[in-house]
Order: sequence, then structure tokens, then C-alpha cells
Amino acid sequence: MLKAPMFLIATSSQANIGGVVSAPIVATVYQKSLAPVGLLMGVMGNVFGVYFGLLTAWILSIVGSLYF
Repeated sequence: MLKAPMFLIATSSQANIGGVVSAPIVATVYQKSLAPVGLLMGVMGNVFGVYFGLLTAWILSIVGSLYF
């Protein structure tokens, strides 16, 4: 179904749900050297999530002002 390695799928899923703390733990289950990858996934998820959330709120406020 997916061509991505299983550790990448599990780590990215946990980074989205659990954040910076739990993503390296899941990555080390597959291989000890993947802890920094999990940490980067968690940090980048937080960084992008904040700005995409703010962008979405801004766009929705513009759309809301057009209709109300």
C-alpha cells in the first residue's frame, strides 16, 4: 500500500499525536540511531502546526467577514 518504511510511518504518526516527547521513543524501537529523526519530526510538526493553524484562522476570519 505505502512504499514508506514502517518506522517512518509509525514515528510520523506518533509525532503528530504525541509530539516531541514520544516520537523519539517510537523511533528508537525500530533502531537506536533514529532518535534524532523522531525528535526532528516532532519539532517540525510543532513549528509547522502553529503557523498553519494561524494561517487557517486568518483565512477563515476573512471568509467569515465576507458573509457576515
